[in-house]
Amino acid sequence: MIKIKSADNIEVTNSLQIASGLSEWFTKDALEKMQTDFIKQNLLLAIYKKEVISFLCFSKKKKYFQILWVGVKKTYKRKGVGTALLKKLIELSKKLKVDSIRVETLTEDDDYKPYILTRAFYYKNNFKKISTKQPKKLGFDIQDVLEMKLK
Repeated sequence: MIKIKSADNIEVTNSLQIASGLSEWFTKDALEKMQTDFIKQNLLLAIYKKEVISFLCFSKKKKYFQILWVGVKKTYKRKGVGTALLKKLIELSKKLKVDSIRVETLTEDDDYKPYILTRAFYYKNNFKKISTKQPKKLGFDIQDVLEMKLK
């Protein structure tokens, strides 16, 4: 059975190890940003038999949670682990009276297979596209903003 919990400092390291094994999704720059976000933001973990198998990092905005990073060990992908983390985030949202959950991901114009799967995961879990966001820095990608309304 999968257990979902908040991370401690040792588990932050385990989460970074998972992310470093997902090079299709995360660049070196992303891994560096995760090191900060995993400590400064909120980090949920999926644990199976005492092993960290997945993470979901998010921040709380005024009326919504912003998903920053999600990663699942390759051997556990497509087995409901990401959905279990998302369900926990929904529970937290309701307790804290948050109206929605948002995430930014590559646009539908990007046909890179890992992100086709990423978008499919969010759409399957009732996220809808609400806008497209231009990059703040040169060299970054245009992002679609997806949202799951909770009320």
